[in-house]
Amino acid sequence: MQPGASAGPSAAIERRPGSSRSSLRQDVGGKTCDAFAPLGPVIVRDIAPEDLRVYCRLDGDTRQDDRTSNQICPSPELPPPISLRMTHHSGDGIATGSLPGPGPI
Repeated sequence: MQPGASAGPSAAIERRPGSSRSSLRQDVGGKTCDAFAPLGPVIVRDIAPEDLRVYCRLDGDTRQDDRTSNQICPSPELPPPISLRMTHHSGDGIATGSLPGPGPI
């Protein structure tokens, strides 16, 4: 199975100030459970997730615009710590959360 990417909306109750790599394990624990969410209908393959532009616009206003290279933990580093808390199978997805600058939509 080749890695792929899909994008979709996400909502969070709170934003934790001062997130760092050391808080990854705590953040992951609250957001990953077996059978947590379906993905699709489109998953893009053969892309490098390390530096993708991700943006959100609402009624023509840009609410978020950043690159995956600015994530706290790069996407390729996520499977090992996440697999300590949940089972992974070929074709499973990992939701990475928001890039810097989230705010009220």
